[in-house]
Amino acid sequence: MLRNTLRCASHIHRISPLKKCHFNTHTPAITASSSFFKRAALVGAGSGVMCGLLATNYANTEEEPVSFNKEHYKDGLNGRFMVDEAVDVFAGGEAGGGGRFENPETRDIAGALLQIAVMLIKQGLRMDDTIIDVGAGTGLTLGTLSKSVGSGNVVAIDISQVFVDYMQRRVKKEGLTNVTVKQCSDKDCNVSPGTAKFAFICDVYHHFEYPITFMRSLHSALQPGGKVVVIDFHKDPEKMVHHSKAWAIEHLRAGQDVFRKEIESAGFKLVAEPVIPELLENYVMVFEKQ
Repeated sequence: MLRNTLRCASHIHRISPLKKCHFNTHTPAITASSSFFKRAALVGAGSGVMCGLLATNYANTEEEPVSFNKEHYKDGLNGRFMVDEAVDVFAGGEAGGGGRFENPETRDIAGALLQIAVMLIKQGLRMDDTIIDVGAGTGLTLGTLSKSVGSGNVVAIDISQVFVDYMQRRVKKEGLTNVTVKQCSDKDCNVSPGTAKFAFICDVYHHFEYPITFMRSLHSALQPGGKVVVIDFHKDPEKMVHHSKAWAIEHLRAGQDVFRKEIESAGFKLVAEPVIPELLENYVMVFEKQ
C-alpha cells in the first residue's frame, strides 16, 4: 500500500493539474513531512482506485505552450524557419556554408563540428548506431554525424517543411546514403519506438514550444539506456561573444537549470556535462533514458 501511495504522490507532483496541466519547473520539492504528502497518503490508504483515477486524469491532460518574448519572436518561436527565405537566411543559399547557421566566423557550432563528433564518440556513439538529429535545420551536422556512425543511420527531423525539403536535396547532393530526413511536429518526434541509441539537440531546445511533451516522444524513440546530447546557449549576457548581451535575455526563454528539470521530468537522468572549449557561448548536457 505504501508503495502505491508513493507512486501516486510522485505522479501528482510531476504533473500539475492547474490550467490544463501547466508544467511548473519551479515547484518546491515535496518532503515526507509536507501536508501534500500526508493528504496523498490518506488518498492512497483510503482508495487505490482513486490513485489510479488521478494518474489517468493527469496523464491525459496537455502541456501548455511555453512562454517567450513575443517582442523578440514576432512570428512565434519558429515562424521565421517556415518561410521560403529561410534557406537563404540560415544556410546562405542553396550551396550552404553561410548564413546564420553555417558561417564558422559567427557561429561556434559551425567551426567545432569535429570537436562535437569527438565528444559524441566519448559519450558512447558507435559506428553502427542510429542517432536522431533533432531540429536539424539546414543539415549543418549531417555530414559529420553520417561519418561518425558509419554503417549506422542518421534520422534528421525538423518541424519546418522548408528545411526538410532543403535537407533532402542536400543529402542527395552529398551522397549521404545513411541519412533519412523527415518532418516532425512540435509535440512528436515522428520516430518509431526503440529506433535510436542517441539523440542530438544542438542550439534547438530553446525553440521547443512543448518541451516536456516532445521529450517524452523522444524518450519513446530511444532504445533502453539511450542518450540525449543537448547543446544550448548560456542565458548569461557576460558569456556572449557573437551575440549581443540583450540577445541572451530576449532570445532564450530560460536557462540551463530549467531546461535540465524539464528534460529530467520526461524520464531522463543527467549523466555528464562535457566541456567543448571552442563553444564559447554554449554548454553541453548529456542525459540517459531511465
